[in-house]
Amino acid sequence: MPGAWIDDINERGDPEAWAASEFADVFPQASYRSQWYRIDRAKAVLCAFGIHGQWIYIHPGAELVIVRMASEATPLDPDRVRGWRRGFDAIAEHFL
Repeated sequence: MPGAWIDDINERGDPEAWAASEFADVFPQASYRSQWYRIDRAKAVLCAFGIHGQWIYIHPGAELVIVRMASEATPLDPDRVRGWRRGFDAIAEHFL
């Protein structure tokens, strides 16, 4: 089934393990599985992000996918990650 891998990410990511991770303060309500972060479990918002500002943000309820290609100087800046997430969430809210 094509959507089975999405179900696996949504259902099998461990929020308790995430809460104990070093990045829990960046996405406090997240879980992680198979290179994907479920950053809002209630809304099933998923993202993949990489160093230097790379993002894929998926908000199923808003039927929205945002891809951000970047080359930021710092590999990972938690404040920037939080800022981009707030911006993506604001865009998604527009479509709800």
